[in-house]
Amino acid sequence: MTEPTHAAIRVHDASLAHAGSTALVVRGVSFVAEPGAPVTVLGPTGAGKSTLLDAIALQTPKEQGPELHGGSIAVLGHDVRGLGGRARTRLLAFVGHAEQRGSERLEGTMTVGDVVASPIFDRDPRFDRKEAGVAVAGALDAVRLPLGMLDRHVFELSRGQRQRVSLARALVLDPKALIVDDPISGLDPVVAPDVLDGLRTLAETRAVVAAVRTPRQARAIGGTSVVLHRGRVVGAGPIDALLADPRHPYVESLARTERPAA
Repeated sequence: MTEPTHAAIRVHDASLAHAGSTALVVRGVSFVAEPGAPVTVLGPTGAGKSTLLDAIALQTPKEQGPELHGGSIAVLGHDVRGLGGRARTRLLAFVGHAEQRGSERLEGTMTVGDVVASPIFDRDPRFDRKEAGVAVAGALDAVRLPLGMLDRHVFELSRGQRQRVSLARALVLDPKALIVDDPISGLDPVVAPDVLDGLRTLAETRAVVAAVRTPRQARAIGGTSVVLHRGRVVGAGPIDALLADPRHPYVESLARTERPAA
């Protein structure tokens, strides 16, 4: 597959169910993410955020990913519904995915450098190691991790550091689309704003969709926010506009978190 020319994620009226189920957990969601126009997804636990992001990240039912039951999802110009195995594998080279709790799945005995470089050598075991090192260094810098951590083992890291390693691994192939689920989970409050600012910068040159927990996180990344509640969209637009005129009780609850205590 040549490099995709459509640098966008287009979700139109998408309805999703968990693998092997017909019970919809996401219903009728639509948005477009493209370079310079990221999308943040907010909602309570169980709202369908991770299910939606897994579908965009090309996770299949065989991998316990969701099934698309209605509407469409197009990633970098490719409709995910009709994507065959080989085409999906080739497209994945242009899609970075930092999944929810991905940091918990890192192999503890591997070094940070080996973890971050793994997508490169999974694609091409003979890839030049110096070039790979440059890519790894750039990915670590993007998530505000020092190069001195390259030789540290995963088991030595804090939860927040592991989270950033997981994000760096998603970035190392310089993807055209980046899907990030709860990017600052476990991060030190001092570091978290830098990581969110880094995502905002990355979103200038690629399509970014990020599930976040708070309006403040959505604001830091910018773009459009989509608010889910029980799988349905209850708000869509710039986060401050949504909070200024909430049309659903859950959006109103988000607005209250922004107001100073009386």
